Amino acid sequence: MTERNPDGNDKRQAPYFNPGPWMGTKGPTRLKAPKKAPPPPHPSDLVTAAGHLVVPDFFAEAPAMRAAIDAHFNNPTAHGPDTHQIWNYWHVPDMYTYLRTLPRKVISAELMGSFWNHLAAWTRANLNCVPSDAYLSLYIDGCRQELHNDALNGHFGYVFSLTRWRERRFSGGETVILKPGALGQSTAGGGAMAGSSFYDLVPADFNQLLIFDDRLPHAVRQVNGLMDPLEGRLVIHGHLRRAE
Repeated sequence: MTERNPDGNDKRQAPYFNPGPWMGTKGPTRLKAPKKAPPPPHPSDLVTAAGHLVVPDFFAEAPAMRAAIDAHFNNPTAHGPDTHQIWNYWHVPDMYTYLRTLPRKVISAELMGSFWNHLAAWTRANLNCVPSDAYLSLYIDGCRQELHNDALNGHFGYVFSLTRWRERRFSGGETVILKPGALGQSTAGGGAMAGSSFYDLVPADFNQLLIFDDRLPHAVRQVNGLMDPLEGRLVIHGHLRRAE
């Protein structure tokens, strides 16, 4: 037997208001179920729409990675060939100028392994991609990257920052990423455009992961101001390929 309310309605029905004589005689007014919130956008959709995605506070052991870099550069009078003649000064005229090395030559294999596993798990789960390579790069006064793309190197690029960005004493160092559709908007008569109408500037905040579409033209603004490596722009960067 169906259990019923005192007024005879089935208790299993949706709740309602009985307006009573003071609200008219139209009878019960049923409550509408609240609308479900739309699911959050998928990270890969965000990269496609905006050209890039920023993930703050990415890796819990970032301070330990930065401590390893500090220890590497501290006490410069004690540096030797085996430990410090490991940096490639990569200068391609009118294109690239910065120093780079393999991260494991500065950061312990255990710590880099933890970072690599975390990066691979996150990118596989969120982008269906896996990292294919990694460089540790240093930008001091005069270092930069000019506009280029990496369409043949991967599906996405990534930049993980170990820079003390909030305390920096240099100018420049932001990643420049062309906005998707900016050139098309300009040539389609969308009005005058200049500067940041064409591109985004992404600061290298500490412990931040930046993901961007490798097909988009991108660059690194020239760093100006300091020669001290401890106060330069320090990042781990590379490319992501589709997971097989």
